[in-house]
Amino acid sequence: MFEKSFSFSGKHANYVKDLVDLDEANLLNRNIDVFILAPVIGFLYGRTAERDNGNTTTKIFTEQLLREQTKINFVYRLIMLLGGEDSLSVADKMDRAFRESDEGEALERNMEIFESYLLGGVEYLHEKLYEENLNREDYINNLYEFVNDFNSDLESRVENEDISEIIQQFE
Repeated sequence: MFEKSFSFSGKHANYVKDLVDLDEANLLNRNIDVFILAPVIGFLYGRTAERDNGNTTTKIFTEQLLREQTKINFVYRLIMLLGGEDSLSVADKMDRAFRESDEGEALERNMEIFESYLLGGVEYLHEKLYEENLNREDYINNLYEFVNDFNSDLESRVENEDISEIIQQFE
């Protein structure tokens, strides 16, 4: 899993290039940084997308994926535990996150879920951070607004009772 190069294509390749090229605040310096952050953003904001098979591509090389494999596997397992079908039991989600990681058909299905959140997150980040003819000050303002909104969203979503409910599910 995540042991060969990954390519964004079509509009998502353009979005990733835009996000990496405009980033003077060093949040998203590399395509791999987008790959690690975007699935979490996609999940948190309920954004999924299908792969666009347009001609434009941008790649993440195998070496980068292997170097960041610990982070990528963590994000993948997080998405497998929390994302996808709500009808799955906790045990099924645990299997999906930890036991199905190297099995053919199950892995393919799980990667589709992961990729849908990844691409949805790329679209969301692009919408929030990128504008045509963006200057440094505007970008910093967009980034500040995004982080501030993200923080507010997290604070409003996570209540103490929510955390205790989640913990009880795993007991």
